[in-house]
Amino acid sequence: MAMVAIAGCGKRSRVAGSPAAADALPPPAILDAGIACGPGERAASTATRFACTRNADCVNNCKFGAVHWQWSEWLGPGCKDGCDGDRNAPPRCIDGQCVAFDDDQRDDHCTHRSAPDVICIPDITCPAGQKPQSTADRFDCAVDADCANNCQYGAINTWWDQRIGLGCEDGCANQITGPARCLSGRCVAFDDKNQRRDDCTNRAAPPFVCVTP
Repeated sequence: MAMVAIAGCGKRSRVAGSPAAADALPPPAILDAGIACGPGERAASTATRFACTRNADCVNNCKFGAVHWQWSEWLGPGCKDGCDGDRNAPPRCIDGQCVAFDDDQRDDHCTHRSAPDVICIPDITCPAGQKPQSTADRFDCAVDADCANNCQYGAINTWWDQRIGLGCEDGCANQITGPARCLSGRCVAFDDKNQRRDDCTNRAAPPFVCVTP
C-alpha cells in the first residue's frame, strides 16, 4: 500500500474500517491571494470552516469557536483559554453549520467567529493514482478490535495502521506493549502490565497522507 506524507502547518465516533465519506472534507478553494506560504503549503479560503453534516464534524476551537475539526487543525488553537474551556459543551451541527453551546444553551459568542480570510494549508496534491486523506480520524474506533499498536504513531485505527508509520522498527509496538483498546471512541495504548501508555496515545502524525484507493 503506497503512501506519501504531505507536509503541513498547524471527536468523532466511527465504526471500524475505511474513514467515513461524511468526514471527507472537500479540499478548500485554492487562491492566488498574494500571501507567502512555506514549502509544501498553499493559500486557501477559510469560508467553509463552519460547514458540517453531523455533530461529530464540529469541535470547539479556543480562538475560532465552533468549526469543522479539519479547519480547527489548519487554523490552530491560537490561545490558552476561550471557546474550548470547561464551560463549553460539545458543539452541534445545525442546518449545516457548526454551532457552539454553553451547557444546553447556544453560545453566540463562540459561534461564527471571525478568522483570517485566507491561510496557508498543506498542499494536498498527490501523485497519479493516489488521493489525499486527512489523518485526523486515525484514533477513531468503536470496539477494541478496531485499534492496533503502530510502531511510529502509537494506538490508532487498524485502517490507518496499514497506511502510516511503516518505517519504524521499535517504538510503540515493542515487547512491553499490550493490546490497544477503544475507550470512549478513541484508541488508547497500554503496556503489558495493563497500564495506560500516554507516550503512545494521541501521537502526532502528518495532517495528510496520500493513499492508494
